[in-house]
Amino acid sequence: MMLTLANRNWKLFYRDRGTVFFSLLGPIIIVLLYVFFLKGTVTEGLTVAEGTSDYLVDSWIMAGIIASATVTTCLSGYGTMIRDREDGIAKDFDTSPVSKWSVIGGYLLNSMVIGTVMSIISFVIAEIYIVVNGGSLVSPLEALQILGTIVAAVFSAAGLVGLLSSFIGSEGAFSGANIAIGAAIGFLVGAYIPIGGLPDGVQSVIKLLPASHAARVLRVIMMTEPAAAAFEGAPAQAVEQFSTEMGVSFQIGDHVVTMADSIGYLLLSGLVAFVLTVVVLAIKRRNQ
Repeated sequence: MMLTLANRNWKLFYRDRGTVFFSLLGPIIIVLLYVFFLKGTVTEGLTVAEGTSDYLVDSWIMAGIIASATVTTCLSGYGTMIRDREDGIAKDFDTSPVSKWSVIGGYLLNSMVIGTVMSIISFVIAEIYIVVNGGSLVSPLEALQILGTIVAAVFSAAGLVGLLSSFIGSEGAFSGANIAIGAAIGFLVGAYIPIGGLPDGVQSVIKLLPASHAARVLRVIMMTEPAAAAFEGAPAQAVEQFSTEMGVSFQIGDHVVTMADSIGYLLLSGLVAFVLTVVVLAIKRRNQ
């Protein structure tokens, strides 16, 4: 029954083209800002091998766009849940033989499926953009690593935005949340401004956000080849400084965050958020 409800929610999501568009609003904003305002500024600040800076910066920004898509698309996936509440359909479910866990699970699973599909589409578009602008496709192994990271990022994002959505009671408030998060997500994943250019306090907050860890892991994978070409023959200190400034490398206190740390953090945050979301939704359904 859970799969049936998730499929129903999935169809409702893709039936509304406006919802699909707004789910990608955050990534679209980042692309436009990058193409028209940010690319020249970021590229000019790099001292790298001639002809490699565009490929390097394109890979950096596209990793941020994919990470932001995991959040905004998962959030949009909960739109059906909000509409069901507002239209009274949630009460119909309460009087039906369908278990409350199947209903809640249908919403959560739907968000994950939508987030995964839309994020993979974002990845494909990102690769096309990079190749058209003179870069290269990632290797098959790197593609698998990126897909694995997307799944972990979606799991985390679906849980966290599900928890947020559980406290939203109207479509108007949900639309406002969509717009606000879509506009802010580029900043939160360090795509508008490299993390190294922000105050230490802001950097610390950003490093606590799971989405920023998703962006970091994606950058490590997608920037391996362009960084190797760009910094060929450069001292290790220059490469390390670039990685820190651009959010490719995270250091929290004296600890340098590893890839495993970031993936583990994504999975743990998603698990905790899912449990809390289920608890909140179950309480709300019982009190209706």
